[in-house]
Amino acid sequence: MNTHHNNKEKIVLVINDGLGFNRNTSSKILEECWESLNQDLKEEIKLICANTENININHIISPIISEQIDPNISMDLAKDIIITSRKIRKKLGEAKTVLIRSIVRDISKKYKYIPWVSKFEKLEEIRNEFWSWPTRAYGTWAGFEDSLPTIQGNSETGHQQIGNLTVAKQITMEISESIYNNNFKKNNSINYVIDKAMDTNNDIIISTLLSGMRGDDGGVHSSWKHLEATLNLIFTIKNIPPKKIYIHAILDGRDSYEYGSIKNKNGTGNYLGKLRILLKKYNAENSLRWIVGRSIAMDRDYREESAKKNYDLLTKSSGEKIRNISKLRKYINSLHDSGRTDQDIPPTIISNNNETSKNLESGDTFINLNFRADRQIIITSSLSNTKNILIRESTKRQNKWKLDWVDTNLKLNICTMTEYHPELSNKQKIKVAFNTGSQKNNFLSKWDSFSKSKYILIAESVKSAHMGYFIRGRRETPTSINENSHIIKTFDKSYGIESDTDFYKVPKMRNIEISEFVTEKVLENKHQLIACNLSATDMLGHLLPKRYAEAIEAYESNGEAIYQIARCALKNNYKLIITSDHGNIEDNTSSHTSNDILTTLMSNNSIEPILKKEYIINLYDICPTIAKILNFKPDFEVEEKSAYNGYPFAKLN
Repeated sequence: MNTHHNNKEKIVLVINDGLGFNRNTSSKILEECWESLNQDLKEEIKLICANTENININHIISPIISEQIDPNISMDLAKDIIITSRKIRKKLGEAKTVLIRSIVRDISKKYKYIPWVSKFEKLEEIRNEFWSWPTRAYGTWAGFEDSLPTIQGNSETGHQQIGNLTVAKQITMEISESIYNNNFKKNNSINYVIDKAMDTNNDIIISTLLSGMRGDDGGVHSSWKHLEATLNLIFTIKNIPPKKIYIHAILDGRDSYEYGSIKNKNGTGNYLGKLRILLKKYNAENSLRWIVGRSIAMDRDYREESAKKNYDLLTKSSGEKIRNISKLRKYINSLHDSGRTDQDIPPTIISNNNETSKNLESGDTFINLNFRADRQIIITSSLSNTKNILIRESTKRQNKWKLDWVDTNLKLNICTMTEYHPELSNKQKIKVAFNTGSQKNNFLSKWDSFSKSKYILIAESVKSAHMGYFIRGRRETPTSINENSHIIKTFDKSYGIESDTDFYKVPKMRNIEISEFVTEKVLENKHQLIACNLSATDMLGHLLPKRYAEAIEAYESNGEAIYQIARCALKNNYKLIITSDHGNIEDNTSSHTSNDILTTLMSNNSIEPILKKEYIINLYDICPTIAKILNFKPDFEVEEKSAYNGYPFAKLN
């Protein structure tokens, strides 16, 4: 029997993946815009600002008011600034505001600031008409350790924070602390697999994504500190000869500089050069054996062709043969010149002047240093012959695998940095160095304790883990009997999509299908919470600066989808929260950002911002706000540091 909610509050949560705003860039644009305005209009605006307390020029000429407000002022003052700015803009009149917006757009093209280059302005109108809050989605506010530069946000931690009632602490903090206090070298799981290889005179393979040297150059899947600590354990403490160690180096170019494997930018990059220096310290330069781009080695949409290429690289030495590291750099540079970025570098083997190729053999140890789960399940399942995971997950995406390329006789000693999937550690007995565990204060995990109503999670398959495992607080399966889920298959090779770098061919991703499905669920009126992810701004943001025109189309497509969802939601008396998991597309680079994002709350009822000391909020304030709107009072364990507890930022009158 279907449960309808005519007398209950209902809410739609839209996660506009990978959209933040850059205060520095926007300030430069607005400064140039001001200088471009005619003198009469400038005098009119200056006069208004002079006679209005706390209002400055940027509050009036910026496309979105809330982005130009000091995030550290009180909510009470921010509220007054927003209300007054709305009145001033209305008084200026449509013709003048349209003129100002067109000048802003023209200047934004110079800076390639996509949110303001866009001609789709309805999302800006929504932000200005309803209450919007700047929101932190990075650093300690995203569960990372405190560092400089600040660690950028990412989709994994962003969805965990959105789904939590307190800060969702990330495992990287625990791993880094274990290195600092010298416990890393005592880790039972890592030592166990190393000792197994030593006892049988087998080789040790280390797999890692090459980035994460600082907070602003990756750190999404791996950390350079973890690689350094592992090599120190192997070479210095265990005194293992370099000839027994091989490295499977995955090139990034997505969460870091797109050519960062061999080139520098903003003080970071040249990861292969730095790896060579690190290995030279141990006389182990020849340990670097396999190189491959992450779009092949870290696919998460279960493309069998990509998985096979990475598997064959490790087990059959299938790939381009290069004689040494010096020639490798020249080879990668030639691929860059041909238009490829690091993430698309094909499987490559360093043969070290034509010595016998190394293939994985039974008894070898394979240590995977990447700590984020979603992009490591495929390679770990393949190497451990855990076919049921691969069949199940590929079938979910309407892409059932053949798996005739997996060697069922290969028996490795595998250790993963974190738990990638419970079946891998429980059934296959794969060792896990650091147990992540589920987030204890996850909102959805507590749903059945305060509601008998249904909720639904919606995404396309490339973001299925985020609107499942991550938003549930690192839970593969729902704890609630009231959860529904709907996954729309992401465009595949029948559309010319061989890897994530091909998404420029379909820049709107599945936004249309998702918005249509969300509106269908709103009209059905069977779910008290409808949560969806729109992926285009993130997936195309990672293809910047090369795919700038397509990224604009992605941004506008997300905006159109949100607008259609918003119209339907309000018409049918649903509340609506629009947020993001991290910044990305607003900066003309391939990586995530440490910019604030915006959170907007829409309702037919009067929304009352809760007056707080600071205007800015955190992602983990979203579910406490949803709970307040739905009149739920979930129990949770309070964090010792009050700033790490979530608080409602608005209420309904």
